[in-house]
Amino acid sequence: MSPKLAIATQKAPAAKAAATRLKVEEKLTAVIRKCPQGYAGYVEEIPGTNSHGATLEETKENLAEAVQLILRTQRELSAKRIAEEKHEVIRETLGKVGI
Repeated sequence: MSPKLAIATQKAPAAKAAATRLKVEEKLTAVIRKCPQGYAGYVEEIPGTNSHGATLEETKENLAEAVQLILRTQRELSAKRIAEEKHEVIRETLGKVGI
């Protein structure tokens, strides 16, 4: 069985786009290394998702928060770009994407 990425969005004007909730159902891979300050890691599937922590558990929690922040920021930046577009755009539910 292949993992699925479920994206639930709604058609919305650019002003409401940032408020649109994105639901992702996917198991992500944390790559964590022991270092002198504790642990440092990144999420394999999402470039730029890096964090660290004093303990392994703290590092995992920080990585989960980093994923949320990256997705939220990307959503907000996209909404801003759409609002600045001079052309009409279509935003709609992508559905499930097998990866």
